[in-house]
Amino acid sequence: MLDPAIQFFLDERKEQWLKSKIKGKTTDEEKEEFERQATEKFAWSTWLPDAAKRASQLSLVSHPSKFSHPGARTTSIIATAKALPDGFLRTGNVITNLDVLGNAAALDVYKFLSVKIADGETILAHLEKKSTVIKEPLTVSTLPINEIELGLLAIKQNIDATIKTSAKVKQVYFPVKKAGYHLLSILSPSNIVYKLKEHINRMHFSEEAKDAREAKRANKFHNEGFSEIYGLSVIGYGGTKPQNISVLNSQNGTLFDNLALFGFSQGSNNDGFLSIKYFAKSLSNFAIYMVLTSRNMHGS
Repeated sequence: MLDPAIQFFLDERKEQWLKSKIKGKTTDEEKEEFERQATEKFAWSTWLPDAAKRASQLSLVSHPSKFSHPGARTTSIIATAKALPDGFLRTGNVITNLDVLGNAAALDVYKFLSVKIADGETILAHLEKKSTVIKEPLTVSTLPINEIELGLLAIKQNIDATIKTSAKVKQVYFPVKKAGYHLLSILSPSNIVYKLKEHINRMHFSEEAKDAREAKRANKFHNEGFSEIYGLSVIGYGGTKPQNISVLNSQNGTLFDNLALFGFSQGSNNDGFLSIKYFAKSLSNFAIYMVLTSRNMHGS
């Protein structure tokens, strides 16, 4: 017997497929044929092997290259870093989900892997841990279990082990001692920028924030209060086809917030130029060391 969450996922997919096929002018005979096709297409022993074969059309990433250019083709980067009390908004310090790139027609596979079963863990998490809990539901007569597991895990593995960048991605020369410089490909941490958007939206549009603003207008006390971020700007990606950039981009309506960058005031002259070595005084040796030795050199 399938986990209820998996069965619900299949039933939902079947219903969506039938809605796309059955129209107002569809005859009873055609409806019957579509029902038969749907029952066959979304039978567990049919759908699961097909999903395992299509998973390689998708890639889980933390830093998609398509935010720099829709035509950029780079290695699928999953950056990892330890959480540290350093005060930086960066990989490792923010708990987020990975983004997804690839064939939009295969996104149902990603949604399937994101399904949480009875114990609260996702199917992908069980596969990565090689959990015995997931082996029974993934065992079907139409494809060996090891091929199903390897196929589904292809969404998080680079088939091409060679690290490659693209001329369409922003390039930065970063000076280092002795070696001269590194040529860095700057990639956007989409999961972090959309996490930032989520927090900003909560600050501005949550019920608590609305109540606090209403209290201010009425000149009444409010326990929580509210915060404002001024000077925000918005940037969008993907135009009419946001799914071509990434899944997170599509889910967030292609838009995310940019924080305002204000000019320096510390140590500046009347003409606006700095009178002190601002960056030298702002960056400690430890901070520079962390930047140069971090695995997260592809983005922040």
